[in-house]
Amino acid sequence: MIIPKKGSSLSKPDNAFGLFLGYTVSATFDPNNATYIANLEKQMESDILRIAVYLEKRINSLGLLNHSFYVYVLPLNNAVFDKNGIMNDSLEVNEKWNLATLH
Repeated sequence: MIIPKKGSSLSKPDNAFGLFLGYTVSATFDPNNATYIANLEKQMESDILRIAVYLEKRINSLGLLNHSFYVYVLPLNNAVFDKNGIMNDSLEVNEKWNLATLH
């Protein structure tokens, strides 16, 4: 979760949330790329419909109906392994950017 720091000149945070949901897909592998994509789309559609019900219940139970939610679903081959790479790469880019702005 990314939260604005106190004293960051942000008077009031926006009433929106971005959710990045990365998960391991179980779509049937097929060496034919078009077939694999079709299998992946079918699996993701089913997964998204299931998680949407859960998210709606949680949003309602937490009283967050007046907020906007932007949900990004990231299908990964191995979520446990891939998430570490994504986070490390993101932090590395952030470090390089911070160092570049100091010079």
